[in-house]
Amino acid sequence: MSTGRVLAADAGAVDLGARAADVLATATVALVEDGPELGLWEAGPGEDTDEEVDEVFLVLSGSGEVTFEDGSRVSLRPGVLVRLRAGDRTIWRVTERLRKLYVATDDQGAGGGGDRVLAGDATALALTREFPSGQWVIGGWPTARVEELGRLGSARVGLWETTTGVVADIEQDECLLVLSGSGTVRFEDDGEAVDLHPGLLLRLRDGERAEWQVGTDLRVLSVAWSRS
Repeated sequence: MSTGRVLAADAGAVDLGARAADVLATATVALVEDGPELGLWEAGPGEDTDEEVDEVFLVLSGSGEVTFEDGSRVSLRPGVLVRLRAGDRTIWRVTERLRKLYVATDDQGAGGGGDRVLAGDATALALTREFPSGQWVIGGWPTARVEELGRLGSARVGLWETTTGVVADIEQDECLLVLSGSGTVRFEDDGEAVDLHPGLLLRLRDGERAEWQVGTDLRVLSVAWSRS
């Protein structure tokens, strides 16, 4: 029986179903029912205008650009992590069919200033905060680093990576998209083992105990949240 931990074996290949009959021929699928609005969106080619909600998205494939009212532009390419704010008026020009993973909120307090591009390439951004080694290490000499990049309501968006080794963890409510690396995560309560590979979208739940066996250096995009 499925535990619902694997939301997508390959986020870039999930069938989003029929496309809407608009200029950009968009298609969207929601991935989480008991957390923030998180899903996959695909569109293009084409051009259209939009008024945005508070959102952070990672481009998985395709290309194009978003132009804002102030004339600034953001190039869209795989790996770019972008922050939109409620009320932003935009023009989307998609040159090659675009797919993104997004987290969004209608929380009126989620806005604010800051950069629109949170990472030019999420697979290569240097992460500055290092976790010290401790009791969580079971085998090897892994080093873990994290970087929080944005917040939307109760959701925190960031990157984390760890070098090879074996670590134990008590999880939080979180969705992870594997960007690079490989390994296996095994859950203590039911013994389920999930192979980690690029494109995997994994749902973790608060309080779960897991053992992470990292075979090659692992980097993930994280969307974590606290339940009200």
